[in-house]
Amino acid sequence: MSTSWIGDNDDNRRRIDDNDDDRTRIDDNDDDRTIDKWCSLPIDCPVEILEKPKIVYRGQWTRTIEIRYRKRTNKKEEISQSLHRKEISPNRPHGVEVIATLHKGGKSYFVFVKEYRLPPAEYCFEFPAGLLEEGETVIDAARRELKEETGYTASKVICLSDRRHPMAPHLTDNSICYAMAEINGDSLENRNPRMHLDEAEIIEVVEVECNKAFTYVQSISTKVNVDGMVYAFLLGYNAKF
Repeated sequence: MSTSWIGDNDDNRRRIDDNDDDRTRIDDNDDDRTIDKWCSLPIDCPVEILEKPKIVYRGQWTRTIEIRYRKRTNKKEEISQSLHRKEISPNRPHGVEVIATLHKGGKSYFVFVKEYRLPPAEYCFEFPAGLLEEGETVIDAARRELKEETGYTASKVICLSDRRHPMAPHLTDNSICYAMAEINGDSLENRNPRMHLDEAEIIEVVEVECNKAFTYVQSISTKVNVDGMVYAFLLGYNAKF
């Protein structure tokens, strides 16, 4: 087994084993596609890439890429390190967020999930969401993720956008799109919803009346991490009242 060391002078260096089967989910072709975009920047691009970007860490689902560059108006060399997901296909978003409204007993509720997330090491209050699978449309993925994470079957799903919307473009190329779902909570199939979670997922479904959702989120914000997209959506929704 051959071994490559990343950062020979770094005490925190990581070892990448060429034959590590757990790290094969991102293949060489995907690496090439990701790096190629920096090798063909338009002539009016405000930065100049100084050398071919390097993959400094390859994990099961993501890679960290280091780019040496400089602004065209400044000769000082800069270094960017960013996290990149495996792409299903070029220009396709990685995941979908589902803004779901449940109609039940004459009232309307937004359907959220409270999920334990390891990066912040705490629970996060979010929309149902997940990665698009190969061959799926945005609507198919939205229906599937809603069913898996909440147990509800949507009666109607609208794709709001199938374009890439960056999550944190200063750190990662991770992108999402949005869908809206309507749920008939009085229908037989939604009387006793059952979640279909992956073994590693820790999720609780939270249903909040639409006109009380912003106040509710404010009340829990000291106890749980409220996702920025949820907060921004409810801030805009609340503005009409």
